[in-house]
Amino acid sequence: MRIVDSLSAENNTGVSDAYRYGASAENCDIVVIRGCTEFQPEWFQVLENIYRKPVLPIGQLPSTDPVGGEDTDTWRWVKDWLDKHARGSVVYVAFGSEAKPRQDEVTEIALGLEKSKLPFFWALRLQRGPWDPDVLRLPEGFEERTKALGVVCTTWAPQLKILGHMAVGGFCYKNMYKEKNNLKIIGGEYTEKRPTHIFPLVQINKYVN
Repeated sequence: MRIVDSLSAENNTGVSDAYRYGASAENCDIVVIRGCTEFQPEWFQVLENIYRKPVLPIGQLPSTDPVGGEDTDTWRWVKDWLDKHARGSVVYVAFGSEAKPRQDEVTEIALGLEKSKLPFFWALRLQRGPWDPDVLRLPEGFEERTKALGVVCTTWAPQLKILGHMAVGGFCYKNMYKEKNNLKIIGGEYTEKRPTHIFPLVQINKYVN
């Protein structure tokens, strides 16, 4: 997943976002992180060791639904599609707005979903914006072969509502560490009444001697 590419590139100010981040962390008195020590205690200690200053968790800061979000055209067709599936049968795939997968990663994910034979809803950004020259493409014939199985949404998707729907039983997302199945995020997308299996996408490097 390419996140650092866009952060390290210089913008109109002549300074990259990565430099701003580093300078801010170096010159601040404390570092505030969106997270909870109950979930990732070891990582907060790692950051304190790196920054050599206090690192304070402020919770998950869950998003709120936009006003009138229940009535959007997008949510209506998404809900209609989800309503046709059994409880806990759909895998939701999304990597957020910051990370853009490489073309080979998109191909592997698509083929994996196809081979799994599981119903899926994939929220996929093909471009970061109109200025992004690298437009991602799905494998040839993928959408036709999987049209009875899943949906690829290339526009904005109401993630909180999708994750809250009873048909969704799995969530595949970007991450570099493993989480436990049935993770219940307090105040976030999941509650004790809506346990969802978490499937982080972890890159596995193969070393050949």
